[in-house]
Amino acid sequence: MGNDVPCKSIGIGSIQIRMYDGIFRTLTEVRQILELKKNLVFVDAMDSKGFSCLVEGGVTKIIGKKKVLVMH
Repeated sequence: MGNDVPCKSIGIGSIQIRMYDGIFRTLTEVRQILELKKNLVFVDAMDSKGFSCLVEGGVTKIIGKKKVLVMH
């Protein structure tokens, strides 16, 4: 996190997040860390699940296994 202080994960589960267009997406294997004040999505974790990440013009796009836009 940039300050060399470890944080403990207190649980792993699934969450639903609302996209800019109102559609809900489910993220699985999400870790809850009390010290974090913001939500983080790790590109490496998405890559290991078979997703592609494209960052362009300040917008991140997550592309699924069938080349379908999953998150924007």
